[in-house]
Amino acid sequence: FVLGDPGRVRQIFLNLVSNAIKFTEAGHIMIGIEVKKSMEGRVAFHAYVEDTGIGIPEDKQELVFNKFTQADGSTTRKFGGTGLGLAICKELTKMMDGDVGVDSTFGVGSTFWFDFCLALDEKAEERNVVDFAADLTGVKAIIVDDNKAAQEIAAEHMRRKKMNITVASSGDDGLSIMKKAAKDGSPFEMAVLDYMMPGLDGVELAKEIKASADLKDISLLMVSSAPARGDNEKMKEIGFQGYLTKPVSGIDIAKALSAIQSIRLGNTKPEIITRHILREADTKHEISETEKLDFNGAQILLAEDNATNQAVATTMLERMGCHVTPAGNGAEAVKLVKQRDFDLIFMDCNMPEMDGFEATQTIRSLEKRDEYEKTPIIAFTAYAMKGDDQKCYDAGMDDYITKPVKKQAMIGILRKWLSSEHVNSGTLEANGNQQQETTTACVLDMEALNDMKELMGDKFGLLVEKYIANSSEYVDQAEQALKEKDIKKLAGSAHALKSSSASLGLFKMSELATVIEEQARSLEGSKRKDYTAVLELVKDLRNSFKASEEELNKATGS
Repeated sequence: FVLGDPGRVRQIFLNLVSNAIKFTEAGHIMIGIEVKKSMEGRVAFHAYVEDTGIGIPEDKQELVFNKFTQADGSTTRKFGGTGLGLAICKELTKMMDGDVGVDSTFGVGSTFWFDFCLALDEKAEERNVVDFAADLTGVKAIIVDDNKAAQEIAAEHMRRKKMNITVASSGDDGLSIMKKAAKDGSPFEMAVLDYMMPGLDGVELAKEIKASADLKDISLLMVSSAPARGDNEKMKEIGFQGYLTKPVSGIDIAKALSAIQSIRLGNTKPEIITRHILREADTKHEISETEKLDFNGAQILLAEDNATNQAVATTMLERMGCHVTPAGNGAEAVKLVKQRDFDLIFMDCNMPEMDGFEATQTIRSLEKRDEYEKTPIIAFTAYAMKGDDQKCYDAGMDDYITKPVKKQAMIGILRKWLSSEHVNSGTLEANGNQQQETTTACVLDMEALNDMKELMGDKFGLLVEKYIANSSEYVDQAEQALKEKDIKKLAGSAHALKSSSASLGLFKMSELATVIEEQARSLEGSKRKDYTAVLELVKDLRNSFKASEEELNKATGS
C-alpha cells in the first residue's frame, strides 16, 4: 500500500491502453506492474503495456512523446488522434519522479513502459483475501495454451498457490510432456487447457488424456475463448472437472483449481466447476451495503442504442464485477444470444431495427425451440407509466428497471436475478427506481452530477463530451423533424434525450424531452395536427440545451 494520486496512475494506464487498442488488430495487449526497488519509505514501480500492434520505426520512437505527433502522416489519417496522450503520460510520470519510454519493433509490436515513485503507507492494514480452502501447495499442473500472455497470467496466479507449474504451447507438446512425466513416475495431477489451439485443440487433447490409462486421472480445466450453448454438458461428458470462458482472470483459474482439488480430496460433491459455481461460492459470504459488491464475472448482455446510457450502465455493472457485452439494437442482441450464454440481459425497449419487445419475443421463441435454458430479461426502459409493466411481461420480460438507473436499483436487480434461488413470480417490480421528482427551474442538479462523477471516475469527462455531441445531434434532428413534420422522428429524438439528460442531472432538459415525446405521440394519432405547442417546446429544448452545455462545461472545467 502506497500514498499517491490514483487518478494520475490511472490516466497513464488509460492513455497507453487506449493507444494499444487503437493500433492492435490481432494478438494481445498485456498490462503489467512490478516493484523495481524499495527504498527507505518509498517504492519505485515499473509498469508496462505490451501489444502486438503495428509497431513504431526506430527513428520515430522518441518523437511520439511530443505533443501533436504520431509516428507518421499515414498513421494519423488511418487511426486519428492528436498525439496528446503520450505527451500527457510523460508529464505525469515526471511529476511522480519517474520516466516513460517505448521498446518497439516495426510490424511486430510495442511495449510502452513508465516508472514512478510513491511513498510507502506504513499504517495500511494487510489485505485480507477470501479464498477457497483447498491447499494447492506442491500440486503438479500443466498449462497448455498457444498464447504466451495467457500462459503467463495463469502461471503467475497458480505459482502464488505454490503449485508446481509446467507450460506447453501446443496440444501435441502438452501430450508428450504429460506422457513422459507419467512414464518417469511423476505424473501431473491437473491440466489447464485452452480450447482454440492449432493442431490438437483443447477438446481433442482432453479426449486423448481420458483415453490413456496413464493420464486419465489428471483433473482437467478448460478455458475457452469461443463459448457456445451446451458447452457445460459437453465438457462434462468429455471428462473436464472445470469449464471457464474468457475473459477470465488468473484469480478465477486459481479458484477453480482449488475447488477441483477440494473435489479430488472428497471434501466437495463432484460437479463441473463453472463461473456460476464460483460466483455462488463467493455470494455465500455476507456482504453489507457499505462493502464492495462483486457479482464475480457475471456475463451481462446490455442492449441499448443510446451511447450515454450504455456508457453509464456499463460502468455501473463493471464496478459490480460483471462482464458486459453491448448490443446497439434488438437484432444484435438476438444474434449474440444465438452465439453464447448470458446470465442476465438488460433490454432497452425503444431501439432501431428491432425494438426490445420484439427482440425478447424472438429470444423466448429460440429458447423454446432449441431448448435453451431461460435467461432473465430485464426491461431497461425510460417509461414508468401505468400499464408498461404488463407490456414488458407480455413480451416475455421478467422485470424492469427505469432510466436513469440508480445504483441501489441496479444492485437490487442483480441480487434478485443472479441468485440461484430467484423465481419468476409472474409480477414485475420497479425495484424502487422511481423517476426522481425535481424542479424544472434548475438547469443542472449538482447532487446528481456528482453521483455520476463518482461512478464514472476518469471516464466522466469523456461521458460529458459524448453526451454534448450526441445531444446536439438529437436537438438538430428534433428541429429538422418538426420542419419536415416527421412525427416519428421527432418522438425518437426526444426519447433519446430524456434518460441520458436525467443521468447527468439535467432534469429540465429531460422533462422538456419527455413532454415533446408525449406531444409527438399524441399528434401521431390525431387527425387535425396542430404543431404550435410542440414548436414552442422544441425552441425551449434548444435554449435548454445551450444552457445545459454551459453548465456542464463549468462543472467539468472544460
